[in-house]
Amino acid sequence: MKPFSIGARALLALLCLTLAGFGTAYAQSDDAAAPDAANPPPASAPPPGSVQLVVDPSNSQASYHAHEQLAGNDLPSDAVGTSHGVSGTIVLNPDGSVNSDQSQVTVDLTSLTSDEDQRDNFIKRNTLQVNQFPTATFVPTQVVGLDTPLPTSGQQTFQLMGNLTVHGVTQPVTWDVNAQFGDTSVSGDATTPVHITDFGMPIPSVAVVLSLNDALTLEMQFVANTQ
Repeated sequence: MKPFSIGARALLALLCLTLAGFGTAYAQSDDAAAPDAANPPPASAPPPGSVQLVVDPSNSQASYHAHEQLAGNDLPSDAVGTSHGVSGTIVLNPDGSVNSDQSQVTVDLTSLTSDEDQRDNFIKRNTLQVNQFPTATFVPTQVVGLDTPLPTSGQQTFQLMGNLTVHGVTQPVTWDVNAQFGDTSVSGDATTPVHITDFGMPIPSVAVVLSLNDALTLEMQFVANTQ
């Protein structure tokens, strides 16, 4: 076999260096394009002029109100279960519309309690199935009747529409809100009617409860700080 000439060897060396440089540049390009799992990109900030309503968990709670007939009682009564695990933020755009992508309110259902432990245990274990669905979430999509810009004093009633997810099922709901406004906070209460079976849950049946209505009212008592 004929030995390589000096010119052929130089050409081969140049070719190898070129391929090596291309491979290094390609690897660096891949590294730059690949997201860093340990340091995900931060969530986008709300547009300038937006208002953030940040729920104060220490001063907020969520409750259900249901009509029930208890064993041994002649008259029906109201069952009330409450969770103090409420958190979240609602972002209003400069034009007063809701920024749904950055708004969500979450309720911890595992801490739901009433005046009857047997009722609570059954509802959390068999109806809500909190081991699988520990939270309820509300994502607002529209607000109607709220002044723009956001008031800094006085009282106002308005409606907040959005999607409520409970037990893995999402349904549209409308909250009737009665709010008191201050310079740096908003407080008040909101209510909405729902049906247990609309969220794929059976009506609870407990020994001490003879009957429970499918229809119930959800209530949110809240304090939110404005930012």
